[in-house]
Amino acid sequence: MYMNDGNKTKINLRNKSVFITGVAGFIGSSLAKRLLSTVEGVKVVGLDNMNHYYDVRLKEARLNELEQFDNFSFVKGNLADKAVIESIFEQYKPEIVVNLGAQAGVRYSITNPDAYVEANLIGFYNILEACRHSYDEGHTPVEHLVYASSSSVYGSNKKVPYSTDDKVDNPVSLYAATKKSNELMAHVINNKPNGTNINNNAGSTHIEGLQKFVVEKGLDVGFAFDGDADRCLCVDEKGNVITGDHILYIYGCYMKERGKLLTNTVVTTVMSNFGLYKAFDEQGIGYAKTAVGDKYVYEYMAKNGCRIGGEQSGHIIFSKYASTSKHSCTCPGRASAPSALVMSSSRGHWMPF
Repeated sequence: MYMNDGNKTKINLRNKSVFITGVAGFIGSSLAKRLLSTVEGVKVVGLDNMNHYYDVRLKEARLNELEQFDNFSFVKGNLADKAVIESIFEQYKPEIVVNLGAQAGVRYSITNPDAYVEANLIGFYNILEACRHSYDEGHTPVEHLVYASSSSVYGSNKKVPYSTDDKVDNPVSLYAATKKSNELMAHVINNKPNGTNINNNAGSTHIEGLQKFVVEKGLDVGFAFDGDADRCLCVDEKGNVITGDHILYIYGCYMKERGKLLTNTVVTTVMSNFGLYKAFDEQGIGYAKTAVGDKYVYEYMAKNGCRIGGEQSGHIIFSKYASTSKHSCTCPGRASAPSALVMSSSRGHWMPF
């Protein structure tokens, strides 16, 4: 068995525990039989719901062949039954998972849509979650997951022949949409988020890549956001970082000139630079200081009728539009950004670094 990583890395299956869903299907049973016949010490556990989408006698005949192997175990159950999936992982501790189980068929998806949501979305989600949690302490980690998509995902694509590199954003059936969703779900899970790596080498907490890019490309400005989309910092044409203090000053002056700076006050925190206050004094703009945290900034704004406030870190609040900081408010014209502007987001909304 080879892993498609560009180098055809060979995967050693000797003495491995392999979990195959859809094992009573033609492909699933053929794979199980091949592994059990040719791989030393391999153990295969198969799952199938044995539904009547086509003649169940075919499935039973395939299972009868597989049950001749001592290292084969069969579980009758539904992919959408999370308890069944969890019990298989707990009992058999698979190191390789091959997800072939799915509700297939384009026309059938028109008259029986629930079956596709159940098997292809909820079922695949259960497989992904079980694989992910196999890395929890005390469990046996899944080394590889293989799953089957479908040529139906190409939908209304005009390009022929199809390629796995093609975009598949135009499915024409629910079946195709569920298989496209599987690809997206697997991609997200494979990113391995752990709650702390959301800003790794990207966004406003790692702005170095954006600084370099703006200078190299001769751009006017760059915007950098963080992973949960509530912080915005900028880079000027020379690669200098424009902090939240700079942004508060720019917007404060802009709003004052247009008569929109209610109470003539910009709300800051105790972390703001003293130079910001001197600059506000020169412009005749008042300011207030709160404890660190946009929670405290907004509390002051709401109580005193202020329109703008924020932190040096790039959390900027426009109370007319939101009660928390949002990069969509801070970054002007983000939906139609000119060519001389680039955005860096750790969530990949625009151009990730």
